[in-house]
Amino acid sequence: MFRKFLAETVTNGSIGLNRPKGYIPLGQRQKNPLLVLIYVDVLTFLMCIVTPFVISEDIESLIVFFLMMNILGSPAWYLVLHAHSFYIQQNETSVKWRNWRFKTREFDYNSITKIHMKENGKGGYFEISSSQMGKRRLAFSPVFFDATYIYHMILFRERYGVWPPKYIPELFVEFGDYEDMDALIKVICYARTYEIGSPEAGEYRQIPEHLQRILDAHSTTITDSDSIEGANS
Repeated sequence: MFRKFLAETVTNGSIGLNRPKGYIPLGQRQKNPLLVLIYVDVLTFLMCIVTPFVISEDIESLIVFFLMMNILGSPAWYLVLHAHSFYIQQNETSVKWRNWRFKTREFDYNSITKIHMKENGKGGYFEISSSQMGKRRLAFSPVFFDATYIYHMILFRERYGVWPPKYIPELFVEFGDYEDMDALIKVICYARTYEIGSPEAGEYRQIPEHLQRILDAHSTTITDSDSIEGANS
């Protein structure tokens, strides 16, 4: 049970904020680091629960201070909800995530329309827009969360002009390790919004023959699977 708790709460067995990257299994839910959860929980508890008892002198003042501190501390309660509810799950063809209201959303990689790496002085804050999410955006820290699969799919699309039909590890060797990919993403969209397929990216490279064969093989497999499902239905 404790191992399951760690697997669901902590990435790669690390409770720290600087998690090792590139080792998250496809389809695993990533939640906030354990230290983040402890920090927001303790901070909110001290501010909204403990402080009223410390500064109050009687029951009446306790009630007043308790209400006041919880009204002023409402952003802290929001942080608690967000920290505990938020997760990202990168799958073969899509990304699933959950917001602070415990609302789960999902979008396909090929529906990504805009990306923006916001400045925050701590490695950036990655924001993704999708045609399947309307005005809503997925935003997270690529330091706290491993964005390997998202990075791979976007970088392949921007280098060759096509989205892979699904996540295929052999396609992405050329993009290097996590730090290399993070640097490439920041070249594209650091401190600005970048539209996928923008002309400013220049001409796309021709897909090497060995990668094209991999794409063709997997595209054929997906087409055959769809045909079988259609016949069975």
